[in-house]
Amino acid sequence: ADALFGPDAAMALTPNDYCNVAGLACTSMSFTLGPEIVDAELQIAHPNAHTLDMARSQLKALRTMGCTNVGLVTPYIDLVHINNVKMLESGGDVTVAASVNLGLVKSEWSSMVDQQTIIDAVQRTKAISKTPLDAVVIGCSALRVCVPGFITDLESTTGVNIVTSTQSFYWNCLRTGGVDDQIDGYGRLFSDF
Repeated sequence: ADALFGPDAAMALTPNDYCNVAGLACTSMSFTLGPEIVDAELQIAHPNAHTLDMARSQLKALRTMGCTNVGLVTPYIDLVHINNVKMLESGGDVTVAASVNLGLVKSEWSSMVDQQTIIDAVQRTKAISKTPLDAVVIGCSALRVCVPGFITDLESTTGVNIVTSTQSFYWNCLRTGGVDDQIDGYGRLFSDF
């Protein structure tokens, strides 16, 4: 893990004395490494910072919004997608009732997925669920969904809460850092919580 993520990488984020929140901004790396490793590595460089990551941010957002029955959309291959499902269900209070993964075999392809494909995947996830969904989680920070208006429009179109990796991570960083501003255009998570 040190080659990809270690004290040198964490120290490059910001000087120690100014950092009160440090986080890992990669969803799959977050749930693959696990919170213990993520926290230990970030705390080497920023021992006084609150540490978080995208996986835990997804869960915190779902719990804050009261969402227990969710769908999941990811660009991942089956093995990584299944691990995202396991992470979401690990606390016992969230059930992934339906999911769609795009099966992309190269990570750089994730940022090339267009918004219509993501919209279609969310609608498909909602359609295949045997029970009404409280939210659909869009996993992977590389998917370009955290742009002004997209999440709010998708919630309006689908009638379901949308929680994305990037949106929930930014929200968690801000809330953990003491910033409680409500922001329109990035879904109910930012406007209502």
